[in-house]
Amino acid sequence: MRKVKMKKLKPRKKKVPRRSPTMAEQQLFDELREAIHKLGLILRVEKGNFKGGICVVEGEKRFVFINKKFSVEQQLITLGRAVKELGAETVYLSPRTREFLEQLPDEPLEVISAVNNAP
Repeated sequence: MRKVKMKKLKPRKKKVPRRSPTMAEQQLFDELREAIHKLGLILRVEKGNFKGGICVVEGEKRFVFINKKFSVEQQLITLGRAVKELGAETVYLSPRTREFLEQLPDEPLEVISAVNNAP
């Protein structure tokens, strides 16, 4: 009989199921998304190795990126900070949304500069 050497298997990481946003969180997200569009920016929710923030292309603010992997709360904070930084006073927001923005810390968002090399 031949001996077979067995490899030790590494335990798999358990995926923590992401919870769905509550109705209130979804309404807040939708209102902040509308504010971003009214301010003339495009909202992108992408997977990646980034925190999220405002992307400046050739000196003009054009995109707000949110990491899809983050929790609902972190996505709302990133989106809220972007709206707050871009001028929340210039668009209509419900009193509940304004209260949410007032509770956010005044830390500036990361601004990513990109140069478009297209002709």
